[in-house]
Amino acid sequence: MKHQIEHHIMSRLLVIILSLALLSCDKESHDGNVLSNPTLANQLRQSADTVYVNDNALVLTSYTYRDFMPIAEENGSDMRSSVKLTDVDSAAITGVIELKRNFVLNSNDIWIASYKNPNRNADYQVSATVTKGPKWGPDVSVDLVCEFEIYGVTYRLIDRNTNVEATY
Repeated sequence: MKHQIEHHIMSRLLVIILSLALLSCDKESHDGNVLSNPTLANQLRQSADTVYVNDNALVLTSYTYRDFMPIAEENGSDMRSSVKLTDVDSAAITGVIELKRNFVLNSNDIWIASYKNPNRNADYQVSATVTKGPKWGPDVSVDLVCEFEIYGVTYRLIDRNTNVEATY
């Protein structure tokens, strides 16, 4: 009986210690698909404005918005983000580009989404849209980072100070 009580107390103590350890970790906190992480936000903001791969100079343009049309939710739709990865000279992009992840940074809060079904609009451009983001904005300035892979190497491009728009 004494052994059972000791085991029960030790089990409870272990649960309390693990809970305190998890609660004391303030490096990252998740809220749905939004991550609050100052270290990662700073790393993402160091992404390049232009990436040079072979003969291509690639840049990123983005459009981030929420829908407030009458058919949308009362307080507007979730945020959506569309990106275009383009060669600056409209030269054909050699190699296969795989768009991987979209990061939208609002201060240290980061919405992370994976691209699905990217489009090869032209031989010099690839685009994609992600949906179901947070309800930031409209009229909030964010930074957007596109993570992509070409020739087995992962790159990140940034579109700085883009505005979350509203459609009505």
